[in-house]
Amino acid sequence: MAEKYTEFYGPYAFSVFSSIKEVKKETLKAIQIFEKTASKFEKTGDRQVLLPSLRLSIKAAKKILSTGLETNAISGSKEPGSSDGQRINKFSELSRILNRCVFISICLEEKKDGKVLNLLSGDVRFGYKSYRDLSDQPFVLYVPKKAPPKGGWPIMVRLHGAWSEMETEGWLLQTFEWDREFNRNCPRGDFLEIYPFGRLNSWYKGAGAQDVFDVISLVEELFPVNKNKKVIMGSSMGGFGVWNIADKFPEEFEKFKAACLVVGALRDEAAAPAQAKIFLKTPVMFITGGKDVPDCRDNPEKYYKWLKARKADTRLVFHPASGHRIETTDYHVQYYRFFAEKLAGIK
Repeated sequence: MAEKYTEFYGPYAFSVFSSIKEVKKETLKAIQIFEKTASKFEKTGDRQVLLPSLRLSIKAAKKILSTGLETNAISGSKEPGSSDGQRINKFSELSRILNRCVFISICLEEKKDGKVLNLLSGDVRFGYKSYRDLSDQPFVLYVPKKAPPKGGWPIMVRLHGAWSEMETEGWLLQTFEWDREFNRNCPRGDFLEIYPFGRLNSWYKGAGAQDVFDVISLVEELFPVNKNKKVIMGSSMGGFGVWNIADKFPEEFEKFKAACLVVGALRDEAAAPAQAKIFLKTPVMFITGGKDVPDCRDNPEKYYKWLKARKADTRLVFHPASGHRIETTDYHVQYYRFFAEKLAGIK
């Protein structure tokens, strides 16, 4: 049964003590099996979530192999000891990916659909087929490790910042900002958290913005969630993404009960007053660092003051000693509490 692989525990358990030659051999063998599974169920399996997830996971495993198992670098410099680029524990990540493929394969054999994700908790990396261009697009969820509250999970949408050398399959590797910061510092557990991919570094424009709502709709179909309790936040490029989505999709944006922009500047100053008006209705928190670049430091404060003068529900959290990454550990708590406050009393 698929249930035995909850949280992707399964037959693959590589470690640094494993032979690189054997790991590569076993991974290539597994990839061949999973590619045959994907082909077998192409016309009969769940093509909305499971098959796209399987295809993307296979690509992620291939990416790790293509960068070599001698170092932990998947981008940038591959020289041992170099701090350039992105790095992961390739042995544990290959295990995680291949066990995910086992889980998906069992679900396909058992004729299950995307609702099987309800069996999982923690950080869940999957994909879906975009009906807009029929491409496989990844998404990541954090599913609390407890039963959902009465009425379903509140939803927190997180929009990521820009990253160099980002690509679709890499989004399913355990390497980006939620691993380095969110897992370490966030008081997680009270929200079902959604991390849309946003089509690379597209600033959540065009298809990247549409993907946000597509993933939300998909999650609402697959999980017990409370559609009345949705909030959105973004950091850096994701902060601009919140601005952009609010401007381009005002009716959809009004369904969010609160928003938070972490070091996120409004890039189009000419459109600023019109875009800021959406936050006259939606409570918003701005988080900035005193040592950040001027746009990301001064721009949010400007619109905080503009909104405050119009008696909007807005807050500014300023960390004078921090730069763009907000080198403090308490700002996460600030927006979690802000969101909890704004959702309190909503059924």
